[in-house]
Amino acid sequence: MRFIDTLEKLRLYLSAKEKLDIKEKALLGQIREDLNYFPTGTIHRDSLLEYGYDAHLAGDDVLATLAKKMGEDSWEQLSSVQIPIIGDACKVSISTCPLCAGCGAFENGNWICEESECRREWSCMKYVWIKYSEETAFLFGCDIGFISNTSRSSNASLFLPVDLFRMHFAKSPDKENIYQIFKIEDTDDISQLKEQGYTVEKVTDTKGLERFGPKAYWMSVFPK
Repeated sequence: MRFIDTLEKLRLYLSAKEKLDIKEKALLGQIREDLNYFPTGTIHRDSLLEYGYDAHLAGDDVLATLAKKMGEDSWEQLSSVQIPIIGDACKVSISTCPLCAGCGAFENGNWICEESECRREWSCMKYVWIKYSEETAFLFGCDIGFISNTSRSSNASLFLPVDLFRMHFAKSPDKENIYQIFKIEDTDDISQLKEQGYTVEKVTDTKGLERFGPKAYWMSVFPK
């Protein structure tokens, strides 16, 4: 596990620097990508989804701690029963339905509420709302995000997958800028979500509609 310690120390060192040159930014991005993988078999950040963990909300520091604990136990002796125990100890986020607080079941790349009377569906991947600036301008020509129709800014803005945000900007996003796709079957859900403090915006761009479907809405992960 020494190499994970080394990667984590290097990540912290680079993250603490006020300015990074191009090579340092690329190195930090590669480190963050490598820390998505655990050195225990073939476990990846996404491997935690089947246990109900909203792994895309977990920061690199949480996943590094999880990897260390799993390595200390060694994969040869670690059973699937112990993964949730370690995940809970590392405080990895559990996925719950924003409407009824039921547990999310990971199915076909999305979360689906396990409550039989609910069964709402929302995205496993989280997205970061970013507006156009000198720092973010390069992303708007890469076709790697989804156009935002939010009125929070007069500038152009888009939703970027959170893993790409961490890779490009070498930091975790602010909670108020994290969104997910929520499938609205009943329009009454919109009013209920807004009453609970969530921001809800219909997906309107062509790329987003093709990817998520006509019932998809951008919904803030954390209520105000």
